[in-house]
Amino acid sequence: MKELTIIKISGTGRTEPFVPFGTDVLLIQDGIVQVGKLLQDPDDENSVYIDHPKNQAVLDLKATEKVKELKPEYLQSDMALTVTCPIDISKDMIW
Repeated sequence: MKELTIIKISGTGRTEPFVPFGTDVLLIQDGIVQVGKLLQDPDDENSVYIDHPKNQAVLDLKATEKVKELKPEYLQSDMALTVTCPIDISKDMIW
């Protein structure tokens, strides 16, 4: 799947396009980009959340620059966006 592809998450926890839980993602909201991993709540299969790596602060900056370069319109969105994480950022996440 191409980097920065928008992932729609339904109220039942399903994703469109389908991405497995554990996929590295970017959360873009109010012009702020955060890196993380899309996970399913083990106590509620309809609930998903994003866990963040230990080195989130450094990677958030790198991810913001990448979004500015490739999809600057995402930073202006009125809605929160979850998108696929570029591999060069994903590979640097420390859990």
